[in-house]
Amino acid sequence: MKNQIPPDPKQEILNAAIGLFARKGFSATGVREIAREAKVNIAMISYYFGSKRGTLEAALDMFFQRYLEVAEQALDGDDPPEQKMRRFIRSVVVLLQNNNDLVRIAFTELPFDMPEIADFKAEHGRKIAALFQNKLLSAMEGRLQRPIRLEIVGPALIGMLVAHFLLRPVLEGIFNTSFNKTFYEQYAEEIADLLFYGVLDTRHEIHDDKDNK
Repeated sequence: MKNQIPPDPKQEILNAAIGLFARKGFSATGVREIAREAKVNIAMISYYFGSKRGTLEAALDMFFQRYLEVAEQALDGDDPPEQKMRRFIRSVVVLLQNNNDLVRIAFTELPFDMPEIADFKAEHGRKIAALFQNKLLSAMEGRLQRPIRLEIVGPALIGMLVAHFLLRPVLEGIFNTSFNKTFYEQYAEEIADLLFYGVLDTRHEIHDDKDNK
């Protein structure tokens, strides 16, 4: 019988914290509960993370590092901006599918009594914004009728992408839709179409007008 690799207590603590924060919320989760879920001594949480807040920051860091890696890969190269953005959206949808608990933590946890968590998220957000500026928007300067305000477009795009995953249990009760691989492939493309052409895609109207003449 092969020797089994013993579980990494640091990773076990982080996994337990992520699961509990996603299900119950940061404020409603106690340190003892995390230790019990991870099957470790409570002192090990302080040893590895310093505090409960440290586990939250580690979870956020994990998610945003993955997000940044996805963005870097998608936006790299000399492809046209629309192709880059469609690649980015497809990649983010896959990331969100595979990290449900981290998504819930990253986009819902903002303890009012801990403004440093907002600062922590903002620090990661600045890296992502800078990446978009350097890899995408700078190449589009002078080609647009009006400048793209990232502080408006960025949150709007994130909201469109993330809302489905936060509301999925409710959406399953509303729509008779199978949220499978095919759905998410179409989901990514429809979000991209919304971003570039809006809800009322006038391209079709233009084609219709030409056909009727």
